[in-house]
Amino acid sequence: MKLKKFGLVLLFPMMLASCGGQASSIAPDAGNSSTSVVENTSSTSAEETCFIKEDTTISIWSTTGKDNKVFLDQFIEEFQKAEPHVTVDNHIISGNYTDIKTNTLQGFGADNYGDLVVCYPDHVADYINAGKAVDLTPYMENAEYGLTDKDDYYHAYIEEGQQYSIPGTYSLPYCASTEAMYYNYDVLKGLDLSSYDATINGGNPITQSYLNNLTWEEIFEHLAPAIKAHDAANPKSKLIKDGDNTAVLGYDSDDNLFITLCAQYGIPYTHINEVTGEGVFDFYENEEARNKLADILVKYNGYFKKGYITTQGVLKAYTNTLFTAQNSLFSVGSTAGVSHQFSTSNPMDVEVTSIPVADDGELKTIKQGPSLCILSHGALGKPDTNEVKNRKLASWLLYKTITSAKNSTTWSLNTGYTPIRKSTKESKKWLEYTEYEDLDANTIDSLKARNAEYTAQDKIQNSLFTSPAFLGSSTSRTAVGAALTQALQATSLDKAGALSILSNAYTEAKKAQ
Repeated sequence: MKLKKFGLVLLFPMMLASCGGQASSIAPDAGNSSTSVVENTSSTSAEETCFIKEDTTISIWSTTGKDNKVFLDQFIEEFQKAEPHVTVDNHIISGNYTDIKTNTLQGFGADNYGDLVVCYPDHVADYINAGKAVDLTPYMENAEYGLTDKDDYYHAYIEEGQQYSIPGTYSLPYCASTEAMYYNYDVLKGLDLSSYDATINGGNPITQSYLNNLTWEEIFEHLAPAIKAHDAANPKSKLIKDGDNTAVLGYDSDDNLFITLCAQYGIPYTHINEVTGEGVFDFYENEEARNKLADILVKYNGYFKKGYITTQGVLKAYTNTLFTAQNSLFSVGSTAGVSHQFSTSNPMDVEVTSIPVADDGELKTIKQGPSLCILSHGALGKPDTNEVKNRKLASWLLYKTITSAKNSTTWSLNTGYTPIRKSTKESKKWLEYTEYEDLDANTIDSLKARNAEYTAQDKIQNSLFTSPAFLGSSTSRTAVGAALTQALQATSLDKAGALSILSNAYTEAKKAQ
């Protein structure tokens, strides 16, 4: 199928939450970029141009899988050629991002943690609280080894690492993704539902333009009811889709859905108290927000009962499994997991578009993907030794190598993560990768190409948002996600019951503080 190409953009603002931290009696690491470095000479010898002149060992901690580790190893090898006195331990943590945080926090007492660590903002808030996170601003602004091409990084990614409760830059972009909605165009293309709801697409058969501009109200008040009515009125041979119609739409993240609905409907979720540095749980402490969310939970309980929506929290499994089995028509998931929205044994024309928006509202899509932070191995409250200075600087220089324009493009093309640099999407390799007109629409290669191009649209780049990170923000995400799951599954739910669910979520979130 020939598809109209979206225009590639020159701006992409983009895990998961914005950044914050609780006020602490332990001062965060100030960066101390006044390390012993020498000016580069005109010689091209690495020995003469390197910044680190003493033998130094650093480690990078991540959960990089074996398929992607080969590229990270290449970046490290490139760095060590430029800095021959530095040895890098590429330490792979077995587990997930939370395991990195747990191992890091537990390692602070025994000085057993990484120098450059993959992180989410919630994790960095804890590292700041422990006085270990390094302020990267002095390194970024340094005349010799700073980010001379800072403008090539999407501003929102840099900004995310500066949105803590204290001034400074405590994390920088590494991987990026967001959420998208995938739909079965083989089934939906040209479908005429006007006899069930004459308002759908103005009474005309369904088009790609219609599907690419859906609101939550349109899906759950018109499209999903019409699909259900059609199937109820026809024999199995004429159903819109084969199989058990478990739900019209599956959403892979309950907490993302809760927080996204807050953003799209203008409901405060959380914020950081500028005076105390503590997190404020607006979703319950703000009376207007609390009441609006209770109404939404009641409404979504009804949607769930009618088979319009299901979530990972309900299924105890990713909802893309329903989608690839063609037991749902829409699937919302991470753009980094696009391959999971397609099954080679059950191929179909899977199209990608933005998640629905609030009726008459503004598109808001959540930013995802881990960052990198640098942690100090210096003694708290004491001046850095030369070894500590060298480890910090070496970690900074390694970060620059990993995210260089060339390496950022290599990483994005091979891992599926969205580029963190503007130049990637202007490169020949990227443009070739996103060329899909001559590909069979019912293939994973076509979907991957369209998924990559989707992330480059202006409306997606400008829609990305984060929520503040502070001590307790991670617990809050888990609590509100569980609240949504509970609300969907409630046998009956009125506003009083929804308020009780929100109250329980608030109690859980507060425990972390």
